[in-house]
Amino acid sequence: MLHDWIFDAATDEDRALLQEMIDGVGAIVMGRTSFDKNEGDGGWGDAGPVGDTPCFVVTHREPTTSNPSIYTFVTTAWPARSSRPRRWPATRSSACTARP
Repeated sequence: MLHDWIFDAATDEDRALLQEMIDGVGAIVMGRTSFDKNEGDGGWGDAGPVGDTPCFVVTHREPTTSNPSIYTFVTTAWPARSSRPRRWPATRSSACTARP
């Protein structure tokens, strides 16, 4: 299975590698489908996929309900780097999620 190395078959080396990657992420960029499938009970809860790391949800649809402040919905052109939220550290990497 694709993600066995994270769960059942994970070694200490695998876990250390995953933690290093998570610790280096300064923002998550995801689509609306990823958000809808994973937010709330049974998903990420009030946090994003890696805790309190800011998440940007790229979508054509404005949210119809209130959401935890960790999520920023991007419904227009991507903001210029100079206008990025201050909570997104410029010195850290971003991670993108996508569906096939």
